Amino acid sequence: MLAAKDRSATVHRYYVHTGTLWYPLCFWAGDISVSKKFGSRYLLLRYNDEGKLRAFKVYKDLRKLREDVRVPLEQVPHPTGVP
Repeated sequence: MLAAKDRSATVHRYYVHTGTLWYPLCFWAGDISVSKKFGSRYLLLRYNDEGKLRAFKVYKDLRKLREDVRVPLEQVPHPTGVP
């Protein structure tokens, strides 16, 4: 998880399955009929001065997200201890 020092924004990374299932090949072609691709997504949460959620946006590119945030983001430990 990434967060701004001023607590105005946090970034959460998650993965999505971007593959394709080719119907009707999926029934008899096995693994060749399924595209097993995964991609990262980044959820930007912005907070107001009271700490309440103000806005959110999903990005595919972390570099573009960093450009849009315009405040330094640092790696912080996940609150539940899960990476």
